[in-house]
Amino acid sequence: MAAREPQGDGGVVRDHADREQRDAERARVQYRAAFDGAASEVTASVQGFERTVPIAELRWIPRCSSESLLTYLALSTLQNVSEGLVVYPKFIERRTAQEFPFMATKSIIVALVRRQAKGA
Repeated sequence: MAAREPQGDGGVVRDHADREQRDAERARVQYRAAFDGAASEVTASVQGFERTVPIAELRWIPRCSSESLLTYLALSTLQNVSEGLVVYPKFIERRTAQEFPFMATKSIIVALVRRQAKGA
């Protein structure tokens, strides 16, 4: 007969197989809990995207896979946001001029580090 060891709830684990079964069940419960939490976040995000889609476009959505739907909704939202952008060339030019010396310095430092790593 296998060795018996006490269990936390007052019962006794009869053998190694019972212990393995209990551990496997615990792992399944933890996995389901983690999956359910992630699934609820995805559902909430998809529902948020669905609210941004016009009603006329919702007719064909049930025929699509969830990945296609999510991609479509993300791209539609991105398009809606980017259509309202205003570009100020002078502002971009000024910011680029401010950042360029740092970008050039970074490139030089990276080249020196690579050269040092090669042992040259």
